[in-house]
Amino acid sequence: MRVTKDQLVMLCDTARHPAAALIERRAAAAARRYGLLNAATEARFRAFNTLTPYVYPTATVERAVLCAQWCNWLFFFDDAHDERDADAGPGIDPSAKIREVVGALVDPDRADLALLRDPLVRYGLDFRAAAQRLAGPAWVARFLEHVDGYLLAGTLPACVHWVEGTVPGLDEYLVQRDHDSAVETAIDLIELAGDAVLPAEVHADPAMQGLRAGLVRTVALFNDIVSYPKEVLRQGNPNNRVHVLVAGGLGYADAVREALRLVNDSALACGRCGDLLIARHGDATPEVARFVAGARHWQSGHIVSSLTEPRYRAAESPFDELRRCGS
Repeated sequence: MRVTKDQLVMLCDTARHPAAALIERRAAAAARRYGLLNAATEARFRAFNTLTPYVYPTATVERAVLCAQWCNWLFFFDDAHDERDADAGPGIDPSAKIREVVGALVDPDRADLALLRDPLVRYGLDFRAAAQRLAGPAWVARFLEHVDGYLLAGTLPACVHWVEGTVPGLDEYLVQRDHDSAVETAIDLIELAGDAVLPAEVHADPAMQGLRAGLVRTVALFNDIVSYPKEVLRQGNPNNRVHVLVAGGLGYADAVREALRLVNDSALACGRCGDLLIARHGDATPEVARFVAGARHWQSGHIVSSLTEPRYRAAESPFDELRRCGS
């Protein structure tokens, strides 16, 4: 099976932030101050820490570093726990730990004091406080709804499938993946990155819901294709669209083609909805155009980052770009 970037829909020309190196250094320094980096996580973190300059390429350095703090929070909560032998399963308790973290991030006043001293929880709460200063309480409320969905509707059922060794059904997996990809929270960061917090009427527009749904699906399922060698073949994680399709009876090559079709269809839907959103609200709310441009940067930047940086390089990858660099 051979795939190249040319087979992917790209919603815009990609651009890496001109201050990428500075953003990565400051983001790493912040994680180090909280004691989250160590010998076991340093190399993987460096590979992941490159994402923000690709997906928020027009943010100020201050806002880009703040966006990186949340993206890296997701790394420490999720990816770092995944780096273990396949037989060991996920590194977090699929019920207690996830529910504790949700409670602390959403309502820190009611959280256990010991939990509030946890470096990862403090890292997340400090992000929340800084984001509220820049984007306001309404933005934070929407963001926390998506954090809740990521952890309880996404991460929790994904961990249960991994612990129990079960493969989710096709429809079940798509709903789970929409949440456990955490892309909804990354879309919220587009407003933060671009100083483009949108009014409630724009968020209520069906075109906005279509843009978000298309962006979530195209990013999450593209990630499933590029991460298959790492997550499924090496770690034994059943939560992957290609794996779900293979378990349902498709051959590997056909499963990749089907996942790729959904990636491209979702990207096109995201693009169409972005055009509608600008047509309906762009004159009255100029921030809409910045937000839509940010969504397009996220879709295309995520692809380029994934195919350029080292985190998904593998000899078994279906992508020529990753297989050539694999080992």
